[in-house]
Amino acid sequence: MTITAIEEQKKNKDRRSIFIDGDFAFGISAQELAFTGLKEGDEISPKALDKIKQTAVLADAKNLAFKYLSHSMRTKREVRQKLKTYDFEEDLIEEVIAFLESHRYIDDASYAEKYIEEKLRHSYGRERIKRDLYLKGIDSETISSCLEELHEDPTEKILQLLEKKIKSETKEEFNKKERQKIYNFLNSRGFGYDEVKGAIGIYWEN
Repeated sequence: MTITAIEEQKKNKDRRSIFIDGDFAFGISAQELAFTGLKEGDEISPKALDKIKQTAVLADAKNLAFKYLSHSMRTKREVRQKLKTYDFEEDLIEEVIAFLESHRYIDDASYAEKYIEEKLRHSYGRERIKRDLYLKGIDSETISSCLEELHEDPTEKILQLLEKKIKSETKEEFNKKERQKIYNFLNSRGFGYDEVKGAIGIYWEN
């Protein structure tokens, strides 16, 4: 096996693509590549290649994951998808994910709790929160478990949003078109029809 090319990656000038016998073998940072001492024309055995992947390439993947996590909390799916953009092999990605989970660098349950807390502060309903967490890769059981711990009546938050959104001074002026816009807005925030209907009734009674 011969390293036939080492090329700078077009999307990331700090990374290199390694080609063995004319085929792409793996990507690696320029820094980790320097540690390996590999260069074009080098002969490399399958055993040596596996060792490089277990050390230099694995270290590279972990460093990229740490960098990604340094900006904010991430879900397991988000970290996995990020690492896939660097063309790491699936087995290596799963090894990094397992390492991060075992050291609590990623924790989907903790992420869900903090996400729910933040979104509730910004007046989002449960259904919107559930949908967003699911799209981020949090499993349904974890989402349900975190939401079950909440004992919050959404009425107050809906009333606060109604104060900002309803422009009419009287119930009569609150026409069908305006009412539908309010329902659509609150629905997009994750509040259910019955929750909204009840809150609007309270709003006009006050």
